[in-house]
Amino acid sequence: MSSADTSEALVAACPPGAETRWPALYVKARADGDRAVRTEAFDAMASGVWELAAVAWQETELLLWKPPTAWFSVNAFYTIGGLRNWYVNFEHPPPLGPAMGSTPSTSP
Repeated sequence: MSSADTSEALVAACPPGAETRWPALYVKARADGDRAVRTEAFDAMASGVWELAAVAWQETELLLWKPPTAWFSVNAFYTIGGLRNWYVNFEHPPPLGPAMGSTPSTSP
């Protein structure tokens, strides 16, 4: 995975084979093809409580764009044929501070 973190946005690219971490139940649902486990995985993610598992990114190249204090990111997925799909992910802004190499955010 490669990334650029500027005052305007965090931009990250993730090619197939890149090491990443996904919720463990989601990994199990993909491996088993079990829709019930997939639903259980999404319920766990919505509750905010889940375990992570190490996996290799598969099938697409991911390009993520996230402004520093935004409550969203834009995720675009590419294949050899070009853009496959994209979505807006609504999320909390990342924590900022000395450990992150930035100054604390003043937004609520």
